[in-house]
Amino acid sequence: MARAGAGLFASIPLVLVGSAGCSGAFRSSSADPTVVTWAGPAGTYLELAPVDSPDSVPLLIEISETSWELRYGDYWRTAQESGTFDVSVDNDGYWVGASLMLPNGLDVGASAQGTTVLDQTSVETWYGTFDDALVVDVWAGDFRGNAAYASGIGPIQLTWQGVDWDIVYYEHE
Repeated sequence: MARAGAGLFASIPLVLVGSAGCSGAFRSSSADPTVVTWAGPAGTYLELAPVDSPDSVPLLIEISETSWELRYGDYWRTAQESGTFDVSVDNDGYWVGASLMLPNGLDVGASAQGTTVLDQTSVETWYGTFDDALVVDVWAGDFRGNAAYASGIGPIQLTWQGVDWDIVYYEHE
């Protein structure tokens, strides 16, 4: 099951976050400020495993105010760099590279540029169950596919280059 604390920052205590604020410099004035809290507040580190193979090499994500950095490996310092994607927020929502990850207006049925909030429900992951998650269909880009987000954490399920990933560990600065 979950490998909480066994991954990317094993020597740092796990901090569970219920909600987090965001930098005023990061979001545009036209964007819903909660979209950043759901999509991934700056200072969040995630470790995800393939849904069908939780013991495989994990995907590590560092979320900053301006980018998502992705790496493959067990430890951040030694993990293979896989890509860095600029983050932006506009009238449509929260973008990572060319993928609209979450539309503004986070209600079920909200949609922009083909990305749609499908449900707000409980989502079970390798890490555990998140009682309040947004389930989204991401329409385009490297992250095209299904995703789920927990407020204050970011993606707890994600499609990256056609592979479905599930959270196994996270922390927030």
